[in-house]
Amino acid sequence: MPLGAPAAVLVGALLMVLSGVLSQDEAYAILGERSHLQTICLLMGTMLLGHFFRRERLLFLDTLFPCGLSTLGLLSRVAALTSVVAALFTNDAACVMLTPALLRHWIQMRRPHSELKVLLLAIATSSNIGSVATVFGNPQMALIAAKTDSPLYEESRLDLRTCLLHLGPPALVCSFFNVLGLWLYHAIFLKNRNESFDTDAIEDEEKNGPEVKLKSCVAFRVAVVIVLISVVTLLVVSSPSHKFDLGLVPVAGGAILVFLDALLNRNEGSATLSNVDLNILLMFFGFFVWLKGFNKTNLPNYVWQKLGLASDSLDSIKSLSLLYAFILIGSNVFSNVPLTILVLDQLPPCVPNLPLVLYLGWVATIAGNLTLFGSVANLIVVEKAYETLRIKFTFFDYLKYGFFSTLILSIAGMCAIYLFLLL
Repeated sequence: MPLGAPAAVLVGALLMVLSGVLSQDEAYAILGERSHLQTICLLMGTMLLGHFFRRERLLFLDTLFPCGLSTLGLLSRVAALTSVVAALFTNDAACVMLTPALLRHWIQMRRPHSELKVLLLAIATSSNIGSVATVFGNPQMALIAAKTDSPLYEESRLDLRTCLLHLGPPALVCSFFNVLGLWLYHAIFLKNRNESFDTDAIEDEEKNGPEVKLKSCVAFRVAVVIVLISVVTLLVVSSPSHKFDLGLVPVAGGAILVFLDALLNRNEGSATLSNVDLNILLMFFGFFVWLKGFNKTNLPNYVWQKLGLASDSLDSIKSLSLLYAFILIGSNVFSNVPLTILVLDQLPPCVPNLPLVLYLGWVATIAGNLTLFGSVANLIVVEKAYETLRIKFTFFDYLKYGFFSTLILSIAGMCAIYLFLLL
């Protein structure tokens, strides 16, 4: 049944209204909530910025990946590049732009075929790990940042600076151990295996062209870099006294680049805006209504209370273990975005709850590495690998590495966050 996730979520939102769980006026009020619109603006802005970054080919693969690299060197650079791009433009966008580009470059380097699947694992897992370091690295981090960007949640506020300070170091450490794990996995299980792929697929793609190459001047490429640095800088220095809005700043950066693209390159603005994925934005609107209705049934709150998480200060092994299991399992059963929305609705206002916010962001994001279906980014890697090389990467190909490595890294990250909060 080819309904698709965005349409399915919209149908779920419709059923909440038709069944009387939510009134029509309540549905409009939910859509118009500041944090929800802020999340939409943040996602739209990063989509535009990511589009220009990809179109202007600012990845510099020839410089970053010279010939003669060892397997460990290759994986280290893939992980570093993927993590940075994911942190800037979301994990999904990183996988869309990097998977085909890295695969083509990997073939040009004439690397051993046994590296192919571990390379795909490196892109998928690193995109999720890197994305947790910033508030715009993935949709669930954007949701958390938008929800807590309010005077009611001042003591639990997750801004970019807090995210970089508290989640950046665990992400960096886990990225290092993830690379080491990938290298060992390749050396033990994959080194003597050769994968077959179809190089004709690349020739066909290059002949037809996956996207229209537009002319662009050097001044515009410089402008893309300047705008990107400016957006990140403004969000880092943002504070309650000197506030730069989490949603409006990225949209403003995207709008400036659309204008400069039309002015300097004579490219049509409406064509550029078509690169904003409306399916994703519509899906989020549907999520907001559907999950608000689900929360209105009080079932999530009942479970939250029964687990004892409502009144717990999250400083004991028992409470942290319960929270970890709840988020990890829930993220893979319901998906991490719905789970994040449900947990955020249990966040009490005017109470210091930064630990819960940090644990939620970390586990809900890293949980995406548990299985192939845990994150949309993983599925994008599989899809792009098939489109580029006709290589089939199965659920079990992913599970053999992803399951146990994710359990270890997610727990290690929680311990690191706990220690940082004690400092």
